Amino acid sequence: MENLKLAYTYQFGRLWKYDLGVLLKLVLLAYSYGVFSSCQIESFARENKTAGRLISDQVPSSKQAD
Repeated sequence: MENLKLAYTYQFGRLWKYDLGVLLKLVLLAYSYGVFSSCQIESFARENKTAGRLISDQVPSSKQAD
């Protein structure tokens, strides 16, 4: 995972607050636990200790902030 070159050029919408590599790891971990929706992944990141350590307790939000 660490060897992947993830690059995202900002074009439209909100700027990314989170590291793309960390988000990819979180999504893959959630998928391995059978969690697929963004709201469930957010809850999974809050409640699962392994996920919390993986993302350094920076839980992504599925809701847009103004």
